[in-house]
Amino acid sequence: MLGCGYRSPDEEQLVSLRAACPRARWHVVGDASSPGLIRRAVTGGSRLAHDILRGLASASMR
Repeated sequence: MLGCGYRSPDEEQLVSLRAACPRARWHVVGDASSPGLIRRAVTGGSRLAHDILRGLASASMR
């Protein structure tokens, strides 16, 4: 998780993180993708978390 507080994403941080962990799956939500309302950032993060958990649950049932 990367906290953002500026009006535009810091893409250099994302590039550095991806380079440091190239095999990781990266998801960009909220102000990290574009500035907006906090409720949209929270909703986006919540939806992503649910999608990831659903994926883990379905993978464990195989």
